[in-house]
Amino acid sequence: REDGEFKRIPTKVAKVDNDTLIYPANPSTLTLKFSSPSKDPLTHDEAVKFCEKKGRLPTAREIFDFCTAGVDNVDFGKEGDYAMNAKEARCAGQDLWSVSIESRDYSLAWRFDSNDGDVDRKNRDTAKYLARCIEFK
Repeated sequence: REDGEFKRIPTKVAKVDNDTLIYPANPSTLTLKFSSPSKDPLTHDEAVKFCEKKGRLPTAREIFDFCTAGVDNVDFGKEGDYAMNAKEARCAGQDLWSVSIESRDYSLAWRFDSNDGDVDRKNRDTAKYLARCIEFK
């Protein structure tokens, strides 16, 4: 982040196989298995509780990499450059909460916007978005 904004640059080595985000590295590879999205939109606190039994809510970086891995266009923030609404997009129609809280205003949390591939801040108590959990194995 820079000046309170999320850097919309995909992690180059990140890849997704089915619903598993993979960060290859030596000596070990990090694999994060994502659950299906919640059936209903939730507040941020509800999303955190929703994931407690399954695992945890992903960070803003993890959810961004999961939804955008393999996408060629890195200018996600410019209107019209990339539409996550395309049927083939991994997170199409899934505006998703992350566990990440805004450091300067704790009433806000970061969420992934599936319309334009952006990550932005929304009010934790009133906004309702879906949740995908990182499942514990």
